[in-house]
Amino acid sequence: MNRRLLVLKSPWQIRTVMHPLRLEIVECLQSEGPDSIAGLSAKLDRPANALTYHVRLLEKAGAIVARSKRRRGRRLEAVYDVASPRLAIGADPRVPASMRAAASSSTAVCRMADREIRHALEAGLVAGGGPIGQRHKAWLTEADAAAVQRKLASIERLLIAAHRRKKGRPYAFTAFLVPLGKERTT
Repeated sequence: MNRRLLVLKSPWQIRTVMHPLRLEIVECLQSEGPDSIAGLSAKLDRPANALTYHVRLLEKAGAIVARSKRRRGRRLEAVYDVASPRLAIGADPRVPASMRAAASSSTAVCRMADREIRHALEAGLVAGGGPIGQRHKAWLTEADAAAVQRKLASIERLLIAAHRRKKGRPYAFTAFLVPLGKERTT
């Protein structure tokens, strides 16, 4: 498996990983590093017994792995980590269930972004700091779309490098480039 990118391919795998709580678990492991269910419970402010089921599903889907075990009191607990630092949806356009799962994954990502935006606004983190989001529609040629993809890849590299430093304030960045309608040639 390519440790840099995990492509979610089956409809079950996509639906499993793209559940909002499971995405929170994956993001916590990505940003905070490997941890046990008890550690995730403390970081996510959720009961450990509520996380156990979701962690097991993520492990079965291949999104996280038990990297080691550590002693906690009298018992050993598994320490989980992401299987890959990056996730991607690899829906097969010939499989309707795969396409539905991929489409619903965007809903989960948007719900997470909505919660993060609401929290930032309620906490006063964006007051007077400029826009927190933008939306644009434009007619793009294949070359234009490729240029946007390159810019997004550049932003991703910047975010990954900044994440490793762990300085400053954490930010979330969400972007979709979605083709709409039919192509114009004139």
